[in-house]
Amino acid sequence: MPFIPNAKYREIYKSSKDGNEKALAIMQALRNGASQDDLDGLVNKYYEINIPELVPQPVEEQLAEKEAPQEVETIVEENITEVPEEIDINSILDKETEGLFDENEVEGIDFNKFIENKAKNSLRSKKNSDYFKSFNPQDRTNYINSKIGNYKTKFNNNLSDIERKYNDMVISLDAYSKDVALMLDDNIDLDMNKTASCYDDLVNDKDTMHSFGRFWDENDSQIVNNKLSSLKDVYGKQNVLAALNTLKSDNEAYRDFSNNQIDQEISRYSKSVSDLLK
Repeated sequence: MPFIPNAKYREIYKSSKDGNEKALAIMQALRNGASQDDLDGLVNKYYEINIPELVPQPVEEQLAEKEAPQEVETIVEENITEVPEEIDINSILDKETEGLFDENEVEGIDFNKFIENKAKNSLRSKKNSDYFKSFNPQDRTNYINSKIGNYKTKFNNNLSDIERKYNDMVISLDAYSKDVALMLDDNIDLDMNKTASCYDDLVNDKDTMHSFGRFWDENDSQIVNNKLSSLKDVYGKQNVLAALNTLKSDNEAYRDFSNNQIDQEISRYSKSVSDLLK
């Protein structure tokens, strides 16, 4: 860190307050963290134009100064700078961006799988769409429809599971909403901020959320009802009901998301088959 001896610093600082441009340049260099060499150069330039003129003293005064005891000033050099404190922007941004970036695991493959993929890609490069033009167009169309139909059928159980989970959650949410509605009224009004806090409290409770869809299980049902009762005491009945309504919308969005994943995969597969064989 660059520094100027105390005695010089005090003098230069005073000159900067009086508007001396050379002194102002030195103070600016200190604030900006200039190198020691650059700072020394500015200090030298300052003293080149600020050397006091030597006025001859009378002989009597010179003798008096020689006879008087000399006070030795101890100059302690300190690293005096007026550089503003640096802000650790990385820690600030770490906090601000927490939860905004997804970090996915990259799964490697072994060497044998790599060789297998190489052979597969080589075969695909040879048997492209031009290769299949030699087959009858109608036969190719029939084959395309058959391949796509068979692939769609593979997802029938997945689609049924999605609908089953959705319906189970609908029944659960309706039942728990009814339980909350039957609780004693309170004096806490519906408030969007309280509803949001209640919702966050509910969905961040992993045990409760894990039990939510299993309304028929006595233990799971008890876990959920206990949680809803404690939420009611904190946020009020109306805000708990509003949070459950938000969860109902989440359930619909989750069903749509899951179905869309399968639709996108079928579309991808259908396009790859059609592009190759049409």
